[in-house]
Amino acid sequence: LKEVLQYNPESVELVDIDEEVIKASQRFLKSVCGDSFNDPRVKITIDEVNNFLDKADGFDVVIYDLHMHPEAFTDMDRKSYINELFSKIIGRLNTGGKISLQCGSEEDNETLAMLKGILPKYFKDICYSSFFIPSFCEKWVFAEAQPIA
Repeated sequence: LKEVLQYNPESVELVDIDEEVIKASQRFLKSVCGDSFNDPRVKITIDEVNNFLDKADGFDVVIYDLHMHPEAFTDMDRKSYINELFSKIIGRLNTGGKISLQCGSEEDNETLAMLKGILPKYFKDICYSSFFIPSFCEKWVFAEAQPIA
């Protein structure tokens, strides 16, 4: 959130399923978050992302911190959940909009293969990048793309 705000957007919508994550970030991660949660451009919504996307619209960018195992909190299997999610995201992006998402560990071949099979159904100009994440002690894969028109 702090990083996004440095690009001076008109508004930012932060959606998280767990309010305690937001509270813990505000309390214990001040050096990472700063005062970003108090910025007047920020609206925080506590909801499951699919529920949120049923009511939301008009985004220039969606930055999605993909949950690798949504079957842990929903009755849908992974592929169905992710297909539904990406379908909703492309329907909510403005013309010229983009998505950015983390795809998980570079070592998680199953999830990466699944995402590489699903993303092209909804997105074009997909660019994958790997970065070492010190707190995870491994490389993680990230993707950015534009919706297929």
